[in-house]
Parts: sequence; C-alpha cells; structure tokens
Amino acid sequence: NTSLGFMYDTPPFRSISGLPVDVVLHVMRFLRPRDVLAMREVSLCFVSLCCDSLIWADLAHQKCDQVSDTPCSEEKRNGGDWYQEYIWRYGSLTKSVCLGHTDTVLCVKHILLMPPTAPGSPSQQGVASGSEDGTIRVWVPDEHAWRCQAMLPSPSRSPVLCLHPVRAYDHTGHEHITAGSAKGDILYWDLHTMQMVSSFDAHKGGSVTCCQQLHMETHAPSNIAPFVVSGGADQAVRLWDMRTRTACGVLLGHCGTIMSLAQTCSSVVCPAVLLSSSRDRTIRGWDLRTMRQIVL
Repeated sequence: NTSLGFMYDTPPFRSISGLPVDVVLHVMRFLRPRDVLAMREVSLCFVSLCCDSLIWADLAHQKCDQVSDTPCSEEKRNGGDWYQEYIWRYGSLTKSVCLGHTDTVLCVKHILLMPPTAPGSPSQQGVASGSEDGTIRVWVPDEHAWRCQAMLPSPSRSPVLCLHPVRAYDHTGHEHITAGSAKGDILYWDLHTMQMVSSFDAHKGGSVTCCQQLHMETHAPSNIAPFVVSGGADQAVRLWDMRTRTACGVLLGHCGTIMSLAQTCSSVVCPAVLLSSSRDRTIRGWDLRTMRQIVL
C-alpha cells in the first residue's frame, strides 16, 4: 500500500538489543531482580549488562530501604560492585540456584562446616565451588535460599580447577579444603575461620587439574594422615604432607595431563591402591606403600 510507504523510511525497531546501552540500562532498572537475571539467558549481549553495577545499586538500595528503618547512606550508594554486594547481602535469588560467581564454575564439593557437637546433634553442612573467576565460594542453605557465606580468593586470581575437603587432623578439629589452581598452586583453607592456612607451588609449569585427600595408616594420634595427592598438566601425580607442606612422593608414568584420581579401600587381603586417569587414554594403579605402579 503506497499510502503506508512513509512508515518504512526508517528501519523498523526489531529488538531491545538495538537500543543504546544507556537506554537499555535505564529500562532494566525498573525490573525485579529475578527478571534481570532471566535476561541473562536471552543473548550474549545481555550477560554483561545484567551484572552492571548501576542496575544492582538501585535494586540494593530499594531492598535496603525495605528491610531497614533507615535508608542506605550516601557512602553505601556510591561505587563498588553492586551485583556482588546484592548477592552477598540478600543471598541467592532462587532456592535451587547458587548465584554469585562471575565466570564459569569448574568444580563443586559437599563440605562439613561444623561437625556434630554431640551424638545425634545436627551438623552444619554446605557446598564449596571453584570458578574461573579465581575464587572459592562457600554456600550454606537457609530458610529461603542458598546463601554465600564466604568468598575465598585465590592469591593470584588464577582459575580454581579442583576442590576436595580434608578431614581435620590438628588440635583445632576444623575441617579444611584443598584446591588446585591453573597456575599450579595448591591452596589450603580452614573452613571454620575461612582463612588460608598455606599455598605453595605444587606443579611447576602446569596447572593442578585434580586433588584429593589420601587415607593412609600412620603412627600419628589420628589414624587418618593429612596427606593430599594432586595431579597436573606436568603429567605427574604428587603426594603432599599437609602438616609440613612438603612433597613426599612423585608418581611418574603417564604421558598426558592427569584428569582424575581415586583411592580404593584397604583390607587385610588388598592394600589401598591409588588410581589415576590421564589424557593418554590410560588408567594406572599405584601401590601407596612402595610408590610403584602395579598391574590392574
């Protein structure tokens, strides 16, 4: 219809992604937090916009004014990463999802934050996650959602590739967690104080791709020794005494990056065996008494 030709002098509006960024941000400031997060699933161009501090600063201020008799001060209203601030203050926005990492989540482990104080008493349990954003986050469930209780940054901000809880062995009785980074470091954290106990270069020139606690009989007061085993891109499996943070064995034989580790249960007939898998398409078994490879 020629009478409607004037309508096509300018390109028709097709999507909100075609608007200027400042206009899109202004529109998004009127949405609910759940709706803002839902927009992240629409397209890649919304992923960074939905974490913009301008949006979450307004949402945090509104939430603060709702739950407090006094509004947020001007100092709180200026600067900062308000997306992380909102998640930190008010927890995850859904009951079944832990939100807070700013990059790919690479590993997750169930952890025991507080053991039972008496037989039959409840224990405080949670989840630890490692991410490409260089942080470990500790999550605990509450009445409404999963809440981030602590953020444990990697000293070098290197991606955290693997995690494993370590049973308490010292006089504190605290649970610990060990982590491996893409830089080749092993990080060791006290989950009670949320403080780093130590970090050391474990696999020089290669990332730590897997780690776990080893259960070995010793003459220590506790029959569980504080040994951790790690595998890395240097094609080696290394054993560590976490009391002294020193290497106590190296297992060589793989021709590719170590991808996973597992330990079999020991018995009178068969001692504990460490299993390792690699990019070289093999699974190898190791006798932990002799530190030698065995036939599976």
